[in-house]
Amino acid sequence: MSIDPPDDQEFIQQATDDLSALSSSSTVSATVGHLQPDTQTEEAQRLFTAIIASSEDAIVSKTLDGVITSWNSAAVKLFGYSIQEAIGQHITFIIPAHLRAEEDMIIAQLSMDIIIDHYETVRVHKNGRLINVSLSISPLKDRQGRIVGAVKIARDITQQKALERKLQEQVALLQLALDAFIVQDDQNNIIFWSQGASTLYGWSEQEAIGKVVPVLLHTRFPLPLREIYAILKQERFWQGELEQTTRDGRCIVVY
Repeated sequence: MSIDPPDDQEFIQQATDDLSALSSSSTVSATVGHLQPDTQTEEAQRLFTAIIASSEDAIVSKTLDGVITSWNSAAVKLFGYSIQEAIGQHITFIIPAHLRAEEDMIIAQLSMDIIIDHYETVRVHKNGRLINVSLSISPLKDRQGRIVGAVKIARDITQQKALERKLQEQVALLQLALDAFIVQDDQNNIIFWSQGASTLYGWSEQEAIGKVVPVLLHTRFPLPLREIYAILKQERFWQGELEQTTRDGRCIVVY
């Protein structure tokens, strides 16, 4: 997923606010390389255009009707459509058919002056490939404070989502294993407790998560903990027999 450095979005939001405050027209034309500045909005639009052009995130401006008015080079890279192909198109041309109701939800929130931050969804590349994206969306306003459009920042999180799915698959495999798998943080707090651990020790995952391993299981170590930690630090691996106590009070030896 994310994880998302805020710099571009903070600058873009500031520039959007500047444009909203200074714009004297009822619509905002923010086409990259084809802005229409006047004496009141020239500086804000210059800043806005520079940020859009240099951003590594896809930045798209549109009217409230969904018509695209700007499309930066990062959007070209992310979605596959050139600036000429995208400008004037309706935003739904990059939205999968089953998700197009999202646009109504987005417009409804924008109309209430709500900024949408890191909304995870799916969009479509020109070649038909689905792309996982994180969207941040801000309203554009005219001089009277009326919302006349929106700026969308899209970040590709396809690789992140693939890693998340892989991790979920690995967790599922661990849950299927008969052996007890326990993962703890550097404070010995349990952060993963497999089904095998529940079977062996008697505590459910919900009961075990967050507990301190040696306290919950009354663990007796064959060496002082500081020596075990020293071995772990040096070799990143330690094995040995531990005496532990189950929920029903049985003393067991695990390896």
